[in-house]
Amino acid sequence: MFGPLNGDAVSALTGLSEKVAALHPTAVTLNASRDQAAVLAQAGAYSVRKNGDPVRVDSRPGLIGPSLDPSGWVWSVPSGSPGAIQVAAANGGEAHVIAASWPGATSILTLAVSRDGTRVAALLKTETGYSLMASGIVRGGNGSPTSLTDPVELAVPAATPRSAAWTSDLTIAVLSATTGDATSIAQQTVGGDQTSTSGPSGGRTIVGAAGLSPYVVLSGDGTLVAPTGTGWQAQTDKVGAIAVQQGQP
Repeated sequence: MFGPLNGDAVSALTGLSEKVAALHPTAVTLNASRDQAAVLAQAGAYSVRKNGDPVRVDSRPGLIGPSLDPSGWVWSVPSGSPGAIQVAAANGGEAHVIAASWPGATSILTLAVSRDGTRVAALLKTETGYSLMASGIVRGGNGSPTSLTDPVELAVPAATPRSAAWTSDLTIAVLSATTGDATSIAQQTVGGDQTSTSGPSGGRTIVGAAGLSPYVVLSGDGTLVAPTGTGWQAQTDKVGAIAVQQGQP
């Protein structure tokens, strides 16, 4: 079942949940109105809409989890080719390349469009370690992404980054492995300060959240956890993939 978590139960999204689940996704981004999803499946990246059949928009091998902007464009990139970003319209059609210049990057772990659709963040592996970059998105008259502005390098933790996510229009959270199963979470505001806190044991993927917590984390054993005042609390278990939701629902 794919859908929003209410308490400890997953609610179905009419016209969307079954289509997403049928692809056996490993990563999903859902739009604010919950009628389109960008899905990573074994055969590539898909645009899945409430009305119509899923459309494969990128069949290149080695793709990381796709992102989705407020205009319905699906962003995808292979892990080993960090500068080869591709965008495709919601209904498929001919995709086009958005050239990205990430200095020294050898691979990419996360590509994420901000909730307001104005920026893209990239968590990258470089020749000397890791880097976190943010660029503005330049669009044409029809809202189509055409290029990226020169990237701004943000502070990256001294640990080993695993995942990054926007937690607001200007703030990015990075989940990193520290020692053993321990993790840490650093929040970096574009043009501002960085804060850091302890993460959950075994954390693998971080996504932004609404409500009391700015983020939730999926652990390697499939448990979804959220921060509390004294630590971390399990929300549900046996989760195969956790979705990023864009905008404000």
